[in-house]
Amino acid sequence: MEGKLLSVIVPIYNTEQYLVKCISSIQNQSYSNLEIILVDDGSTDDSGRICDRYEKKDLRIKVIHKENGGIVSARKTGVNVAKGDYITYVDSDDWIESEMYSEMMKKAIQYDAEIVSSGLQREYADSAIEEFDNVEPGFYGRNDIERIIFPRMIYTGNFYEAGINVHIYNKIFKSELVKRYQSVLRDEIRMGDDAGVVYPCYLNARKIFVLHKSFYHYVLRSDSCMGIKKENEIQRLGMLNEYLKKCINDSVAQRELLERQLIKYMYYLILFGITDKSILIDERKHIVPYDDLKKSDCIILYGAGKMGKALYPLMKKIGMNIIVWVDSVPGQGVKGIDVLGEISPKEYDKIVIAAANYRVIEDMKKNVLKFKIPMEKVSTINCDDLTFGDIDEMLKSEEF
Repeated sequence: MEGKLLSVIVPIYNTEQYLVKCISSIQNQSYSNLEIILVDDGSTDDSGRICDRYEKKDLRIKVIHKENGGIVSARKTGVNVAKGDYITYVDSDDWIESEMYSEMMKKAIQYDAEIVSSGLQREYADSAIEEFDNVEPGFYGRNDIERIIFPRMIYTGNFYEAGINVHIYNKIFKSELVKRYQSVLRDEIRMGDDAGVVYPCYLNARKIFVLHKSFYHYVLRSDSCMGIKKENEIQRLGMLNEYLKKCINDSVAQRELLERQLIKYMYYLILFGITDKSILIDERKHIVPYDDLKKSDCIILYGAGKMGKALYPLMKKIGMNIIVWVDSVPGQGVKGIDVLGEISPKEYDKIVIAAANYRVIEDMKKNVLKFKIPMEKVSTINCDDLTFGDIDEMLKSEEF
């Protein structure tokens, strides 16, 4: 099995406190036929020197120092020099379990798969959550990919949940396949950079294997971008949107269905990255994409997380009447959810749930029901009628 060389590309930017654990976890893989490519993307801390020390001790390690260009540029640099039959990636603040590549390469070779995906563990300060592809594990040939994978690959029907999780680092790819798409992705793209490689690879793969084992440990931290500023994010998302539309249009199978899924994914990225551009007012003065929410409505805003904190000033800006802002955890300007029991439904038109994940939305709905509030009073995100025209409008809009 170890006749096949696996190239592991590690883009690195100022992660000195995580880097030793990351590199060591790759070195200690039970699958030893590795080429480990460490791409120092203009680090200003000790990361570059740590890489150099590892290169001197392990002949499998190759270090590349370059000017900072972002994670796409760093991955592309690694791919361009990779000699492996297969290619994979590890982010420099993460780590992997010792059996990861043995198990994945075994499936790749056994089934001649162009892509093998696994799960991951999202590591928080005091907990970890496993995440897998939302399709059955096992082998899929081209007919099964088109029939089973494509109808839910980017979006399962639950906002926001993908059939094939977009992460690039918990997958291995045949070299010629991933090089084709990593090499053409624009360096400027930051949000959605994984999708710009992963989904085109799946659109063109003939054989894949889905493995429901979580070897990869994704470490959550607040300062994890690759040194690229968030300015011009609208333009960057526009680039990604046009590129993925082209990739889908070039695919012969499930084209219209995949385009409808892409709309949901792009809206998710807009919500995640530039929330202040994420709602529109249609010709009826309705707020898009909320359920039957009008600009003139008197509302209660429920949710003070990232989305709620972005929506509150946005809704105030467009003139909506927010009578109270509530959350399960009260804070500055935010009342506790118990206040819902003190307000008569006659005093407001809608409770607007400020959340994007459908599981969170369902939990928040249950909290509302405890106060015997009619569900017709609750407004949540509804993306069913969103079009590419709406997405384009959001990505070019500067003012309402």
